[in-house]
Amino acid sequence: MKSYNRYSDINKFVTDPNELKIVDNSYVYISREEDYGIALDLDERVSEFEMLKSQIVFVAEHICELDNMAQRFIYMRHPEEKEFMDTLEIVYIDDPNIVTLEYWGYHVNTQYLVEFKYEDNRFKLKSFGMVNDIPDNWEKNDK
Repeated sequence: MKSYNRYSDINKFVTDPNELKIVDNSYVYISREEDYGIALDLDERVSEFEMLKSQIVFVAEHICELDNMAQRFIYMRHPEEKEFMDTLEIVYIDDPNIVTLEYWGYHVNTQYLVEFKYEDNRFKLKSFGMVNDIPDNWEKNDK
């Protein structure tokens, strides 16, 4: 059973910039801990928090889309996969146009990054774990 739209309930995300808060020195929960518990790590960008609020909300509003794209990539490369078992734990905004998702595997002990670039008014998958330089047309040309 494929697990698309795992993060589709927008009500479980913080979409009001005024509700965003820094916790534990650099984390901002973009979904309530009791819901998905997804945090964005500002890392060295804590001083830019106020300026980044609208971008953080934008990312929170698109988490389902990004997660679905990551799942499509896995299912395309590994059609035998029945369900995407890894969970999204941490989000990074590395650049105004680069968003990185950090997944943790609990079924199989693993941790990896999935990077997206926002350009031409849409997110494009750029890397998945050790797979880099993913072409924009990967969904048509994979295999």
